[in-house]
Amino acid sequence: MKNMKTKILILFLSCAFAGCDGFLEEQSQTEVRPSTIFDMEKLLEGEAYWTESDAVFTDETEIFTDDNMCNVVRDKNTQIQNLKEHDKYKYIWSNTMFNDNGDGSSDIELWQTPYKYIKGANVILDYIDDMIVDGKEGEVRREHLRGEAFVLRGLYHFYLVNFFGLPYNYGDPTQNLGVPLKTNSGVTTDEYPKRSSVAECYKQIEQDLLEGTRLMSANRDEASTKIKRIDYLVGNALLSRMYLYMENWDKTIDYADSVLIAQPDLLMFSENPNEYIYSQYGNCEILWAMPSTFAADIPLVSSRRTQYPYTASNDLINTFNKDLAVGEIDLRVMTQDEDNPNYPGFDGRNVTFLQTGGETLYGDNYTKLGVVEYYVIYKGYKWTGMRTAELYLNRAEAYIQKYIREGNTSDAQAALDDLNRLRRHRLDPNGFTEKMLSDYSDGWALLEFCWRERRRELCGEGNHRWFDLRRQGMPQITHIYLDNTGFQSEYVLQKEDSRYVLPIPQNVLDRNPDLKQNKY
Repeated sequence: MKNMKTKILILFLSCAFAGCDGFLEEQSQTEVRPSTIFDMEKLLEGEAYWTESDAVFTDETEIFTDDNMCNVVRDKNTQIQNLKEHDKYKYIWSNTMFNDNGDGSSDIELWQTPYKYIKGANVILDYIDDMIVDGKEGEVRREHLRGEAFVLRGLYHFYLVNFFGLPYNYGDPTQNLGVPLKTNSGVTTDEYPKRSSVAECYKQIEQDLLEGTRLMSANRDEASTKIKRIDYLVGNALLSRMYLYMENWDKTIDYADSVLIAQPDLLMFSENPNEYIYSQYGNCEILWAMPSTFAADIPLVSSRRTQYPYTASNDLINTFNKDLAVGEIDLRVMTQDEDNPNYPGFDGRNVTFLQTGGETLYGDNYTKLGVVEYYVIYKGYKWTGMRTAELYLNRAEAYIQKYIREGNTSDAQAALDDLNRLRRHRLDPNGFTEKMLSDYSDGWALLEFCWRERRRELCGEGNHRWFDLRRQGMPQITHIYLDNTGFQSEYVLQKEDSRYVLPIPQNVLDRNPDLKQNKY
């Protein structure tokens, strides 16, 4: 009977969530409740943790960044052609990119998916006190589950406000519009939530992350051992990320410290060429790993015969070549197959971030004309998550910002120590040279180096590049769109362009007349 009740609840919730297209179509809950820790844990895993199909939390915003460029598609494969057309209006930053009746793709996942999982986290938080627990061990496990739900809710609101609100460090966050905050699982048919300010959103995110992390830390004895489940270290890592965006440098450092004291390791690329940076098995630097289907899933491991519509930009590729001393080799970039110089291919290493592909060009009578070589960002085989490398980068940036403001050379050296440590694990040890403070004219030059290292290390994962561009001053970006005849059209995202904030999908606005669209 107990298992049947659980199945009924999960079936009901699945049906309710399936109707959440615009965030306001959730149905009220029945009186059926989960009754045991096992029930609640399964509910948490099924409704509050994202699934492998949710590229929203991985690389969905890469198409907006300077890490991508558009290519001519010669392949007649309909799926590839459709992919190019589907993503075109995102690539050119159209403010109707999500509209059915405009030039958009009607892709509203960036809004819909986070709210779906917020709903799942809220169900846990609303009903967890009704759960029957068995002794002290059961109470500890329940509180850890509660902590997970708080942190996940904070994380999803964090994504939403960075998709649809201005950066926290731009203008007045108390006046800039963020997103509606959803902190309970029930709704009424006449509920039309308004957009909270960016500051209000961050206040709620901070509250959820702090409380959830506190609960997980205090009850860590009953933390799940599954790599797909978060623990207090992930909570601290997310707090470090949040405070970096808020420009609270001391707290950025403090929470990075709390993670790196417990788990300081980085993967040494030269010693682990067959590792993926993310996988279901994890490695020494993984804090949390989640299955993922990337937004533009490129089958590099099998066929490399077709150049895909959007691949790693020349600007990103060139960034990997910067900051290298004579004789240094960045192992994050795949090298061409020396045994087959006419066709780029797999060089035997899985740990690379930029992987090569090559399209063979043919003329009449199948005469081979040559090979077009290109790179794609490929960060593991269908897995993503959080890792210690980000914490070293967060801490380094915070130390540099303190150095710029306070002039304490020890802060600059602490930052450079973190960056050298990361690079030591990513570059070939033969020829590796540590960076010195004397290599940089001032704190701003050191900061630019840190940002380049962050771009190299975090490309293609976690929406980092788009979020970083926003908080780093929203610089100008130029995209060249190539149609399949090779005709070029130039599109420019101006500095501090209003399109650095994504448009709320029109069908969401239609369902809620109290929501205000972003201004363009």
